[in-house]
Amino acid sequence: MTHTPLKALVTGALGFIGTPLCRRLLERGDTVTMLDLPPKAPSDLIGHSSASYHSLDLTRESDWERVIRGHDVVFHLAANTENRPGMAGRLADYEHTVGATVRLLYALGDKEPTTFVLTSSQLVYGGRAGRAREADPVHPQTTFAAGKVAAEAFLCAYANATHISAVACRLANVIGPGIRRGVVADLVHRLREDPDKLQVLGNGQQRRSYVHVDDCVAALLVAAATAQPGFGILNVSNTDTLTAAEVASVVAAASPGLAPAIEYSGGSAWQGDATALHPDASKLAALGWKPQHTSREAVSSTAQSLFGGSTVQGATT
Repeated sequence: MTHTPLKALVTGALGFIGTPLCRRLLERGDTVTMLDLPPKAPSDLIGHSSASYHSLDLTRESDWERVIRGHDVVFHLAANTENRPGMAGRLADYEHTVGATVRLLYALGDKEPTTFVLTSSQLVYGGRAGRAREADPVHPQTTFAAGKVAAEAFLCAYANATHISAVACRLANVIGPGIRRGVVADLVHRLREDPDKLQVLGNGQQRRSYVHVDDCVAALLVAAATAQPGFGILNVSNTDTLTAAEVASVVAAASPGLAPAIEYSGGSAWQGDATALHPDASKLAALGWKPQHTSREAVSSTAQSLFGGSTVQGATT
C-alpha cells in the first residue's frame, strides 16, 4: 500500500524512542520537525534534507507557532523518563510531563494537527494490575504514573474541544540498543562493576513485559494511522513476560564470558515498582500490530548491544 507523505512533529525527537521513530518517518518519505533539548551526542538526523531540528525547552513559555504549526501528526514523547521516586527531582513529573504537554497543546491551538499521539505508561494501572485493559481504572502509585495520567487527561480535553484524533499509548518496558536506564541497563552496569556477582533489586519475582524499541516505533505508527476522532487509549505490551530473575539470567547469558552468581536484595525493588503487570495489547493487535521480538529476545539483544561484544573487565574469554 502506497504511503502518502506526512508532515510530522516529534517532541523528544533525539531520545531513545524518538530517534528510531524519526528515522522510520524519514525512511518512509515523511517530513519531520524534531523538537528536543541540545543533543548529548552527535545525531545523523540533524541536517537530514527532510528534517529540521529545533532546540526547545517545552517547560518554558515561548512563541512556538512558527515551529509547531502546519503538521499532519504530532508524536509527543518529551517527558520525564525516570520512574524511580526521587531520582529525577521533586517537580520533574509536574514540569516535564504535565507542564510540557499542557504548553504544547495550548501552543497548537484549535486548528492543527489532525492526529496527536502521546506516549504514556503501563504504570498508570498500578504495579499489580496484571492483564490490565484500556478501560480498566487507573491507579497511579508514583508521581511518574500520576504525571502520565494527568497528561492523558489534558490530551482528552484537548481532543474533545478540537475534534482531532488523539491517542495515548501506554507503553510497557521499552528496551533496545542505546537505552541508558531501566533494569537491563542497570544489570549490565553492575556486571561491568563486578563481573562475579549480579545483584537484582527485589525478590526476583517481579513480572513484566518487554517491548523492543523497533516494535514500539511500529506501534506508534499504527496508533497514528488508525486514530479515530476524539480520544483513545492503546496498550503497547508484548505477548509474553519475564520475571526479574529471568531477565537477570538472560543478561548474564548475554555477557561476554561471564558466569556471575545472581543474588537478590529481597522485598520490593523500590516503592511503587511494578510487580505483576502485563497490559493486554489485543486492541492494538487487532489494528495490525504484531511485535517482531519476544520479551526474551528483546532483553537478550539489548544486553548484547550494551556489552558491545567486548570483554568485561575481569572476565575470561
